[in-house]
Amino acid sequence: MIEALAHCHRNFICHRDVKPDNILFDTRNRVKLCDFGSAEWYGGVLEGRERMSGIVGTPYYVAPEVLAGREYNEKIDVWSAGVILYIMLGGFPPFYGETVEDTFAAVLRGNLRFPTKVFRSVSPEAKDLIRKMLSKDGTHG
Repeated sequence: MIEALAHCHRNFICHRDVKPDNILFDTRNRVKLCDFGSAEWYGGVLEGRERMSGIVGTPYYVAPEVLAGREYNEKIDVWSAGVILYIMLGGFPPFYGETVEDTFAAVLRGNLRFPTKVFRSVSPEAKDLIRKMLSKDGTHG
């Protein structure tokens, strides 16, 4: 999945809705990223258009800068991939609430935790990677 995102980003395409539903496997079990309906070509520095705007994405997976209505870059895809990794290792999303609004508020707070009972067997390196991918400062990895 990260290779697919890196390919997109090298070509100045931001997916903007990375989530498990948009990850498929082909007949050779190779990962494929699909559903580019929310994707945007951002042109990069040379074209003078490296920032995007607009609220897109899916509640559990959307980056805080998108929800806050700020301009953002392709790193929002890295945030979403970090959420997927957290769910794969922990079994539940890092930020959630009873309602969509509660979930959005939790994402905006960005209070990342690794409950010991669940993440006991997860390596410090994996947790560090998730921390970097879910960095609230907009760098996301």
